[in-house]
Amino acid sequence: MSGHIFEDSDNSFSALSHSKYFTDLNEMKAIRDYIAHESQSALTNYIKCFPVLPNTNLPSAKEVLMGTCKRGPKTFIRYNRYVETITFLSEYILSQPFPL
Repeated sequence: MSGHIFEDSDNSFSALSHSKYFTDLNEMKAIRDYIAHESQSALTNYIKCFPVLPNTNLPSAKEVLMGTCKRGPKTFIRYNRYVETITFLSEYILSQPFPL
């Protein structure tokens, strides 16, 4: 399907894996998988994305989303950052010419 969305790219979703968005996308996937699957691999990836100190409780998905993240010199509420990322990437995809 990506071949129908983007015209001139060998890697149609290269914009989605750009380093500026890569961390956000990985974190969102980790949260989604942690909520949706009760598997060891989902838990391991969640902990990898959101490390906890020894002898502390694993943060809930809500706590993670309402917490802050640092991207470069700026600090964001993680939920707000994810909304901005999804909005930008959605607008980028929609702005691409659709070949007839």
